[in-house]
Amino acid sequence: LLGTVEGDLCPLHGAWRNVWTTAADASFSPNSTRGDANVYNVVDGTRSRITNHIDFASGAQFRVLLRATALSPLRVGLRFRFVKVSPPRPILGLLRTVVIPVPGPFLTR
Repeated sequence: LLGTVEGDLCPLHGAWRNVWTTAADASFSPNSTRGDANVYNVVDGTRSRITNHIDFASGAQFRVLLRATALSPLRVGLRFRFVKVSPPRPILGLLRTVVIPVPGPFLTR
């Protein structure tokens, strides 16, 4: 169902709160040097998109957009597309959001 017109029926479709992970770059706490943050994912089953949301207590936000592909009924392949960084205050009084494209796999292998 992922990536089809019936994608909203996909079991992954919707918002998911990050309760536990072994990924060090996705773990935040008030005691960390990076600061406290809420982490969650939003899966758009129809468009085959996953957006990782990191909302820092400081007001800064990260959005990581991924393309999802159903590899089997139980496995999903992920391809990172870009990262949007929104600092708590505009950079130089002008830039509210910076978009950083993620290189394709042919450049990172």
